[in-house]
Amino acid sequence: MERQGDFAEALQSYREALAIAERLAKADPSKTLWQHDLSGSYDNVGNVLKAQGKLAEALQSYRKALTIAERLAKADPSNTEWQIDLSIDYDNVGDVLKAQGNLAEALQWSRDGLTIRERLAKADPTNTRWQRDLSISYNKVGDVLVAQGNLAEALQSYRESLAIRERLAKADVTNAQWQNDLRYVTWKIGGVAYKLIFARDFSLALETADQAIALTPDIIRLHSIRAHALMFLDRVDDAREVYLKYRGQQNVQKDKSWETVILEDFAELQKAGLTHPLMQEIEKVFAGS
Repeated sequence: MERQGDFAEALQSYREALAIAERLAKADPSKTLWQHDLSGSYDNVGNVLKAQGKLAEALQSYRKALTIAERLAKADPSNTEWQIDLSIDYDNVGDVLKAQGNLAEALQWSRDGLTIRERLAKADPTNTRWQRDLSISYNKVGDVLVAQGNLAEALQSYRESLAIRERLAKADVTNAQWQNDLRYVTWKIGGVAYKLIFARDFSLALETADQAIALTPDIIRLHSIRAHALMFLDRVDDAREVYLKYRGQQNVQKDKSWETVILEDFAELQKAGLTHPLMQEIEKVFAGS
C-alpha cells in the first residue's frame, strides 16, 4: 500500500499494528522481541508520515523508535541486528531534521549512524551488506555537509563512499545493485563539482568532474560540468571541444537536451556573476542549431 502511494490506508494499517505492538510490549517489557517489534512499528508509522510531509509527527514517531532501539542496543552490544536497527533510526531522525533545515543536529545524528556502521564494517570486512550500509552512511553525511555548504568535507565523505562502491562493483560486475550504487555516488560527486564552480574553485571542480567521468563516462551531464570548469580555467579550446562534442544529445538531464542543459547552466552561472566570452560564442552556435 505504501509503495503504491496509498498513504492514508498504509498509515491506518501501520497504526493498527502499532497498537497491537504497544499492548504486547506493555504486557511484558522484558521480552526484547516485542520491544523490537514495537520499535519497528514506530518506524513504519514514521516512514508514512514523512512521505506525507508531516515531518513533526514523523520525527516524534522516529524518536520513540530510537529510544527503544538505543535501549536494546545498549543491553546487548553483541547483537549486530540491533546495532543495525539503531543506525537506521539515527538515519531516520537525521533525515527528518535535514528536511526541517536543522542541519547541525541532522549532521550529528548521521555521524552517529556512521560510527556504528564503521564499527560493524571493520569487524567483518567480508560482509558486503555492512560495507554497503557504510557507504550509505557516508552519503548521508555528505548530503548534510552539502546542504551546509561545506563542499570540501562533503566531497571527502562521498569519496569514502565511492571507494567502497568501487570495490563492490569490481568484485561482482553482474550485481546490478552495486553497479547502480556506483553510478549514484559518482552523480553526487558530480553535483559537488558543479557547486564548486559557483564557489569559484575551478581547479577542484575539474578534478572532481574528471574523477566522476572516469568511472561513469556515459553520464553525459558530468561532461557539461567539466566543460564549465575548463572554461573558467581559461582552457578555452578544451572547453569548446566538449561543448560542441555533445550537440544534439538528448535526455542529458531527464528529458532535456544537451543544448538546453548548457544554456540553462549559463543563465544560472551568469546570475551568480560568473561570465566568460566563450558563453556568448556557444550561445550563438546553439541558437543556430
